[in-house]
Amino acid sequence: MKACVSTVVTADHFQHYIPLFCYSLQRAVKCDVKIFLRGKLDHITRVALCEADLYPLILQDTFPGFPNYTSTTNALRFLPGPREYMQYEWVYHTDVDFVFLPHEPDFLTYYARKADAWGEDYWSRRGPKRASGTDERAKRIAGGCMMTRVPDWYVKTQELRTEMLEKVRVGEIGRYREDDERMLWDICAGAGMKCPTKRGNWRHKKYKEIHLGDFKFDGRWGSNRKMARRISAGNFQKWFRLEEDPMWKHLCSIVEQDKEIKTILDNVREYMDGRRDRSRL
Repeated sequence: MKACVSTVVTADHFQHYIPLFCYSLQRAVKCDVKIFLRGKLDHITRVALCEADLYPLILQDTFPGFPNYTSTTNALRFLPGPREYMQYEWVYHTDVDFVFLPHEPDFLTYYARKADAWGEDYWSRRGPKRASGTDERAKRIAGGCMMTRVPDWYVKTQELRTEMLEKVRVGEIGRYREDDERMLWDICAGAGMKCPTKRGNWRHKKYKEIHLGDFKFDGRWGSNRKMARRISAGNFQKWFRLEEDPMWKHLCSIVEQDKEIKTILDNVREYMDGRRDRSRL
């Protein structure tokens, strides 16, 4: 299976996740990586990629003139045309702040099989049913684990994606945190495809990769109950094996020059060490 993992990244501190993202992918699965960067690579990112001999395809200065609202960049993940991926059978769209772990089968094979079994040209989970901070019901498709078949999904959704791209450009989409997932639902439903239900698109818990973004929120990573749902026992153990990897340690030492990244990784380690200590009681 010829597959690509793709994302869109702002050129602020988020680009410093790129080396960790690519290195964890390299350990987890054989695939290409294509990153649309909304700006230019800085010294920290370049050094880290070079030190680890990582060579993802990074397109710089993409989507010029687009705004930088809360979910603009997340929405843009799904809007490049099929010509960007024509050499692949599958593309997995995700967030740059995920840490991927080795599984059997690997996560790309797993999601491709899920899509085939579901009978659609994509697979993802349903997003939260409530709009954030409200009681409003929301139709959302999770944007961080979106597996799409090439070229079928892109051809079926081309007209709608072109329409959504313009809405993102003028700021009609992207101002609210859930806008990208609402947009994704509208694209798939509007193209006549099934959309996931709460029960319909279940996945094995080990394929919930470690989301570093969870560790921005004290109310999330500080809750043992919430994090136990997000990080399985197996992935918890795999994290410690990753932390023993000399190159991973070296990459972390480079990107931790960014104080925001260092805070996130410190939070991850505090949680993981605390969970290990509790398990020994």
